[in-house]
Amino acid sequence: MLCKSVLSTSVKSCCFYQQIRHATILKHYKYVSLKNKNLRREKGLSGNPNASGVLADSSDYSFLDGRITPLGIGQKERLLKNEEAKLKIIALSNEIDFAVERYNRIQEEEKSKKEKILASKLKPKGATLLEPKRN
Repeated sequence: MLCKSVLSTSVKSCCFYQQIRHATILKHYKYVSLKNKNLRREKGLSGNPNASGVLADSSDYSFLDGRITPLGIGQKERLLKNEEAKLKIIALSNEIDFAVERYNRIQEEEKSKKEKILASKLKPKGATLLEPKRN
């Protein structure tokens, strides 16, 4: 019985130390990964070197006679994703242009309403209206 309890505590402590070791390794890996991303961003590169670039976007091989090579595994998906992003950008920029034009139009209408109100308030009244104009 004593042997069994000593064995179980030693196994538990061993597992605990392995968990701590594993956690410190992961912590160090995350730190190195973050540091690497920051260095890439400082140089103006993307965080993930495999996300885009010549190796990811170009074909894997080429024919000597100049035929077009078929798209790779992820190339078609990337092209479709880029196309969707382009269409979304165009749609959103059109909405922004419409909103700016509408805002300007509303401002002009309000300005013209104020001018009409001021013009109607500043008319001569009473005796000055009955007197003939002098040139």
